[in-house]
Amino acid sequence: MNHSTRFTLFLSLTVTSTVFAVDDSKFDQYEDALSNIQTHWDNLYVSEGRDNLDGGALHTTVIEAHLGFFQLTVENLWGYDSDYNELNLIPALVFKNKEFTFYASYTRRQLTEQGEFDNEIGSGISYSGLPGKLDVGFEWYHSFIADGGFFELSLTREFDLSDRLVLEPVLVMGINNNYITDGHNGLNHVALQLNSYYELTENFGVHGRVTYNHAINRDAIANPGDVLLKNFVWGGIGLEYFF
Repeated sequence: MNHSTRFTLFLSLTVTSTVFAVDDSKFDQYEDALSNIQTHWDNLYVSEGRDNLDGGALHTTVIEAHLGFFQLTVENLWGYDSDYNELNLIPALVFKNKEFTFYASYTRRQLTEQGEFDNEIGSGISYSGLPGKLDVGFEWYHSFIADGGFFELSLTREFDLSDRLVLEPVLVMGINNNYITDGHNGLNHVALQLNSYYELTENFGVHGRVTYNHAINRDAIANPGDVLLKNFVWGGIGLEYFF
């Protein structure tokens, strides 16, 4: 699936938004929403610290439906200036227990233009009981085609600037374990992301993000999969509707 937003989707799985949330968060009011629709544009398609379309922009549409612990996500991604088109079907189970949130998911990933597909499983856990209202998260996902996994650790802090505006900086560290089969294993990248959400109406809002991505141990000569692993800034903006 689109791993530039996989971290975002992990957060979406836990709180139906683009960020981890504390109990008094503006995002939390949508936690039990039956469904939501998101559409957003990013100037780059980033995953595992890599600029996958080599400068190309990406549009993503996400539809989520919730029923108790079960969540179903349908995600479509397409490149503005390329033939890239990706469709993901993601059933997941999400459990919350006080400060802990846990999810387990399966992803059916289809590259429609190429006629290729992959199957992935993933899981993640977050803890919101740290001092200073810091949240810590851990996520892992495994590709059966690559026969490898990728790990992400995160640290988050939310700031409610007003009744309508929320900002949240997120620090992420990625670790490759044969998920990028021709990339180097071990520490892969760190990213500092700033998420934002502004409530326009009770069920409708606009979100944005800007991220600095920093490559770790890049060696494009020895590992061709590191060619697109770079230091760069990327971001995007989108709309969310909850009902």
